[in-house]
Amino acid sequence: MKSAEPATKKDPRWSKTQYANLIRYVPSGKYFARIRVHGKLILKSLKTSSVSVAKLRLADFEKEERKKTEDRSPGTTGKMSFSDALALYCERLRADLNLKPRSKDYRQERTNALLKSWPELGEKDVRQISRHDCEDWAQRFVQNTSSIAFNNTIGTLRQILDITVEAGIRYENPARDLKRKKSGASAMKVYGHLRDQHSAVAESSLSSLLLLPQSPTEPDQ
Repeated sequence: MKSAEPATKKDPRWSKTQYANLIRYVPSGKYFARIRVHGKLILKSLKTSSVSVAKLRLADFEKEERKKTEDRSPGTTGKMSFSDALALYCERLRADLNLKPRSKDYRQERTNALLKSWPELGEKDVRQISRHDCEDWAQRFVQNTSSIAFNNTIGTLRQILDITVEAGIRYENPARDLKRKKSGASAMKVYGHLRDQHSAVAESSLSSLLLLPQSPTEPDQ
């Protein structure tokens, strides 16, 4: 890996592609990743002359580099707890002139419900909050919560974690893919689908075993 000094408009050895962060070295026909992470420009060969393969390797390389940034020591990228991010969110909420006082109160109610249902969240380092953590919380919270309250709470969680992405602490929002609860839908339909699938597979496997013909007994030799 090297610093990305080439690939400028004046350098004929490099040509741009229609894809962001993907360039081609003309003499060899090979593709290179050219990305900027926290102000540092990185150039790396993707070791292929196929644009379709290069796109896949570029995506993997970008995720790897962003993840490295998230995992660095606090002295490198700064440390932020969820409570820190929440404080910034509340400041923005208070300063938002487009929201009515009742709307602001409701947002605050959602943050209170979030922290009550996820007690350890406040002191958690935001870099250590995983997608799995968010899904586990959602599975618990959805059980006895109305669809409106649930959907607004996950929306609030996303907005708070978006602040960590803006600050460069995280690369992705781990709550981004949380599913909304449909009005009148049961918790099983929203977050229990995997359990249903696993049960169906188990039942199908058991039925298949019961229906299999018995193997003939080996004759005595």
